[in-house]
Amino acid sequence: MTTSVLHLTAAPAALATADGETAPSRGRLVPAPGETSLVIVTFPPDSVFMSADFDGPAAGAEQFDFAPDFAASFEPDAPGKHQTETIDYDIVLDGEIWLELDDETAHLRTGDVVIQTGTRHAWRNNGDRPATMCFVLIGATPR
Repeated sequence: MTTSVLHLTAAPAALATADGETAPSRGRLVPAPGETSLVIVTFPPDSVFMSADFDGPAAGAEQFDFAPDFAASFEPDAPGKHQTETIDYDIVLDGEIWLELDDETAHLRTGDVVIQTGTRHAWRNNGDRPATMCFVLIGATPR
């Protein structure tokens, strides 16, 4: 899986006074209330995670190093399931992916958009090629 954070804003959002990178190469990914994150994620097919040569512990350690706040949101007893206190605009840029919720699964294709509001979910790529998504996360006040 490849994840890139493209932009972050602080609360309250303000226009930049100078050109420069606002997103760190690692660190916080989940925005605090009023902040935002723009993230691109490429999901390999689930078969990659099931292959004998996939090193799950190493992948988990890499995610904790890259974005510890986001990695900590994953449930240890439910692989892939996570929940953040954000409003998310999820856009399928390329490929197809399955959004697994508690009581249903939605099959999404290129161009589909999902809006989530602190929803517990997992992304599954049951296809045979990578799927790329754009996520806009807006930090929300906890319920």
